[in-house]
Parts: sequence; structure tokens; C-alpha cells
Amino acid sequence: MISNKELLEAFVQASVRRQEVLMANKLFKAETVCGMNQLISKQEGILIKVTLHPQVQFSVRRNSSQQLLLREALNKYQFLKSSTNEGDYFDTYAYYSITQGYEFNCNSAKTLWKNWRAIKLLSDRMVKGSKLLVKKEQTWREVQDISVSNELMFIETADNTEELIHNLDDSILWLEEVS
Repeated sequence: MISNKELLEAFVQASVRRQEVLMANKLFKAETVCGMNQLISKQEGILIKVTLHPQVQFSVRRNSSQQLLLREALNKYQFLKSSTNEGDYFDTYAYYSITQGYEFNCNSAKTLWKNWRAIKLLSDRMVKGSKLLVKKEQTWREVQDISVSNELMFIETADNTEELIHNLDDSILWLEEVS
């Protein structure tokens, strides 16, 4: 039987390609209804609705027990949370292109911190280190500095603002320059 993660990945991949879906396992059912792909949890109901035309856009149920798994699958295909409708129970995820010469990462803040320290060590040794970019509002901003205090991470971007990551185990998105 297909695992939850495999089914979810197949659902997202088919939706990105604007293909209809029909698959299921013990927890999820994926189907196309009236030109819209849906991922349905047998316990929670509709988890994801996908409009396929004119532009692929995912609507993800807020506060689902599967939210982390859903977000990771969407982030893998560069679909990031773009808006939250207060009256609706769904968040909208849209496609964001990656800047040329960068690689997309979705991992824990702790992993970003380790990458940042390695880059700083290389640049201190006069070796050219790669740049890191984090998503700030609708754009990617270059990371100037990262500090950690009491399990909280603070990221200073090139525009001199800080973004607080609540916990080192939280997921975060970033781009890393590839050489």
C-alpha cells in the first residue's frame, strides 16, 4: 500500500502538472471533482483543494493534524504560503520562482544555523562563502547575520530588519547560492 508521504507527493506532483488524480490509502483519498483536485483525510475532511486553471494554486486546511507534512510536500515544489483568508479555513499556497544560481531548502532553523556558521567560517578564512536568502514578505532577502539566544533564532537581512524564528526546530525556507 502506498504510504501517506508517497500519496501526498504523487498528489502534489500530479496537481503541479495539471493532471487529474484518483488514488487512496488508509488515511487519504485524492480525487478530481469538477476540475479541482482534492486531498481528503478520512478523519478531517478536505485538506487540500487545488485549482488547476488558469494557474495552479493550493488551498491548504489551516490547523490540520497533517499540516507539517502538507507544507513540506508543497515547499518541495516551491509552493509557499502566500495569503491567509480570515473568513476561510484555508491558507493559499502559490508558486514562487527561485533566483537563478540558488538552491531551495526547507529544513529546521537549526540546519540553517549550521549552514550559516559554515559559511561564516569559510569567509573568515578568506575563502568565498555562498550567500543565503530568506523569504521576507513577497521577496527573497540576503542574510546579513544570524544569532541564537535561548533556543530562539534571529535573522538580520540586508534591509536591517530582524525576523524571529520561534524555535530552532521550526521549519524555515531559504535559498543557498550554488557554486
